[in-house]
Amino acid sequence: MPSRALFLFGMALIVLAAHGLDALLHGEVPAGRVRAVSLGVTALAAAAVLLTLGGGALTGHWESAPLWSAALWTAVALGLGFALRERWPPQTAFVFLLGALLLDGGGYVLRQVTFRPARQVIQQQGELAAYLSAQPGRFRVYSPSYSLPQQTAAFYGLELADGVNPLQISGYAQFMAQASGVPLTGYSVTLPPFASGDPAHDNAAFTPDACKLGLLNVRFVAS
Repeated sequence: MPSRALFLFGMALIVLAAHGLDALLHGEVPAGRVRAVSLGVTALAAAAVLLTLGGGALTGHWESAPLWSAALWTAVALGLGFALRERWPPQTAFVFLLGALLLDGGGYVLRQVTFRPARQVIQQQGELAAYLSAQPGRFRVYSPSYSLPQQTAAFYGLELADGVNPLQISGYAQFMAQASGVPLTGYSVTLPPFASGDPAHDNAAFTPDACKLGLLNVRFVAS
């Protein structure tokens, strides 16, 4: 997880960008700063292009992300240049910059997302989930190896004592460290934590405490 300062920096950057865009749209950029802003944006675009070309030439690998970044920076530099020199009306500049933002954000999201059929995702460990959901009473399931995916558990109406959640309750995380036997050395987006990111093997050496898991209404351990 990124540090808290990164969120504050991001918010400050958004405010500054909005202030600059507002000045650009209302023609309030001081004449003395037009040249400085143009040179700064051009320098950033040139740096992105040179780093992309240099990295590709040295490694022999041309990745799509750096190429996309260089192309986007070049387009934004040209658009801002036209707007600052009043070759474009403010409305055109706004539409162009908004389009570049949406295109960049949408392209990044699409590169990070893998599309799978809902039936395939829900049925991961479906036989296990079906067996557990057929058991009487209300209970929770604990898995030290993420053997029961959250989406499958939710589909079958099962309650979990473990799982993935960026916002962890400190007291619960500390108690789970005792109940699961998996030491908690710091913040973890998962409970229990997986030291090397390999759920199938990371916690194989740790023994859960049945009594403490029972206090969480855990009846089954799936591993």
